[in-house]
Amino acid sequence: MQIRELIVEGMTFNPVKLTDYDGDKVWSSMEWESKQMEPCFVCDGTGKQRWSTGEETCRRCDGAGETEELVSRAPELSVSNSNGFEIQRMLGITDTDYSGIIHHQDLPKFMRRLIQLKNQNTSQYTQEPSDERGPMGRQHTDDQGVTHIGHTGPRMIDVGRSQSQVDRYIDELIKMIKFAQEHGASISWG
Repeated sequence: MQIRELIVEGMTFNPVKLTDYDGDKVWSSMEWESKQMEPCFVCDGTGKQRWSTGEETCRRCDGAGETEELVSRAPELSVSNSNGFEIQRMLGITDTDYSGIIHHQDLPKFMRRLIQLKNQNTSQYTQEPSDERGPMGRQHTDDQGVTHIGHTGPRMIDVGRSQSQVDRYIDELIKMIKFAQEHGASISWG
């Protein structure tokens, strides 16, 4: 069974155009999107869902193994928030934010920056994995009178950022900027 990665908090970088939507101007990638039948992501195209009580017909695709999904022909890059902020720093954006836009007329400047990154050492954008917890010391007694001592605060696990990951981000952004330049688009993230 194939496991799909889901990013709960993240940013998606993609080409967009300013489009009229119900009388308002909005940044949209709909120009490159179409509905297509794709393997169901819940059952991996099998039409069956596994439960502790056995297999049942998949509720998402009603057993068909396929669902109609909105698919884009434009390149896009979905990353965690921390990687999205690092990508913005790689691009030379100093006021990083959860969402933003690179306007079409500014794309050549960012393309030059990406080409520079391809030809230099980018190890400063990598990050070692980490696993951090708050300090020991929290103490509580349960209903049976047993005292438990534990960590205070949440556990934070960061899988890091490898050199191959940084290289892939640069390559994907170059493809995205080329696409945006060819189609009169800008690049947004959010």
